[in-house]
Amino acid sequence: MHQTVVIFEPSDVSNFGPLVMLRHLADLPYGIYSNWERAKLVLPDKDVRIWGRPLLQYVNAETHPDTSINEKCESGYFLHAGVPAWHYPKLLALLDNVKTLTFAGEIIAARTDSPVTCEPAFFGSLKALPTTEVDEFFSDIPRYYWEVNDLREAALEFDLTLWTRENTEDQDFDPLLPMNVPDIIHIHQTAVVSNGAFFDAGNGPIVVDANVKIPPFVTLRGPLYLGKNTEVKDGAAIRGSIIGADCRVGGEIANSIFFPFTNKGHSGFVGNSIIGSWVNLGAGTITSNLKNNYSSIRVQWGGREFDTRKQFLGATLGDHTKTAIGTMLNTGTTTGIFVNEFQIGLSAKVSPS
Repeated sequence: MHQTVVIFEPSDVSNFGPLVMLRHLADLPYGIYSNWERAKLVLPDKDVRIWGRPLLQYVNAETHPDTSINEKCESGYFLHAGVPAWHYPKLLALLDNVKTLTFAGEIIAARTDSPVTCEPAFFGSLKALPTTEVDEFFSDIPRYYWEVNDLREAALEFDLTLWTRENTEDQDFDPLLPMNVPDIIHIHQTAVVSNGAFFDAGNGPIVVDANVKIPPFVTLRGPLYLGKNTEVKDGAAIRGSIIGADCRVGGEIANSIFFPFTNKGHSGFVGNSIIGSWVNLGAGTITSNLKNNYSSIRVQWGGREFDTRKQFLGATLGDHTKTAIGTMLNTGTTTGIFVNEFQIGLSAKVSPS
């Protein structure tokens, strides 16, 4: 019988802002895979389940049709959905000797030998157990939504080892295709790449997934992932980013994450940003990612203001956000879900759902 591992959301996910309003925390796609997909790949011999907000019960059931969701667990291990799954094997090993593990005061892993159900009382019972602090072992566990963008490079590096197991043969490169460091450039055999596209992996790997379309005269610089069925527009310059599946991307994109099914088909700069799913950025939409006095950028969400301690931070746009042509998004702008963003001048720092 397979050992049970439950990927759980904490009782309060508000620090992850608009990114989790329509999805489980484990479904954040900051690499080639979502953290849930990554967990399934790194724990192939486990019975991996999900616990999450009852509000998203039907969404989770649709997203994970073959997964046990919020069901009673007789015994097993519990792993925080926000912890990158490359840490899960180490957490399971640590739980052989202790009951609960905490990071920055929050429980990120636990072990139970008795039946438990998905309800608030369970999390309260965990807090009553002796805990072991593991801050010294982990430095890349995000606690706020803007920190998710910091995981791009580590996720791509880790996920690439998993991706190459499934995709053992790269496309044969056209000898006329200009490339820098071709050994870490991986192009799926079904991708369509035109002559004149420039690939530069000098700063990290480039992965072009299945059925991606790349026209001539674009510049792609690693570390970079282009998800399945994504189309790059003419003249695009994309670097240091994770572009999810079924996106349309053009203009300049730097150090950002695009969730699947999002469109930025025109000119404009997006930098150090997280763009949710089903977002459409109107032509000429620009994100500011640096204050003119170089100070730390502050963000607003849920009636609170946070000092991100970041010098570079663009926008975080919730799912289904739309921007008008020529929209200028302020440093640290955050929008909720289903937001229609248009104005004269710079945007407000926060636009609620």
